[in-house]
Amino acid sequence: LGCIFAEMFSGRPLFASKRKGGEKAQLEEIFRIIGTPPSKHWPSQTQVVPEQFIVYTKQPWSRIVPQMGSSAQILLSKLLLFQANERASAYEALQDDYFLPDDASDTCPSPSTLSNSPSPTPSPPPLPSIPNTLSHDECQTLSQDTPEGSLDSGIHDM
Repeated sequence: LGCIFAEMFSGRPLFASKRKGGEKAQLEEIFRIIGTPPSKHWPSQTQVVPEQFIVYTKQPWSRIVPQMGSSAQILLSKLLLFQANERASAYEALQDDYFLPDDASDTCPSPSTLSNSPSPTPSPPPLPSIPNTLSHDECQTLSQDTPEGSLDSGIHDM
């Protein structure tokens, strides 16, 4: 979720490793941004060990995805944690302050904030109604704040 959320703002993959090296290179790309986890957080049953990596410190989201407002950066921090059991679930993310109308309206990506975006694609058909905890008015406000065709609907390899 976090990678897609960041990509909606920047218009490009968050962890796009162009280096050769497979799993190790991809993990190093991730660690350059979220920081190298301490050994105690490392999974015990893996062939890749923490000693194989340079120790990186976490980068500020304002530097990595400058298009994001502060409430979006806080949500991104909750979605991109090394330990899966500490990450916010999709349900928890939807309850975040970011989705409150006052915060969402000033941090939603707009066409002018997206970089390297392809030309707008036609809107997909509407999704079936899914029950959630937002009121009808809140859903209407959020949908009005998101410009049509402003988000890249393509899927990028990570």
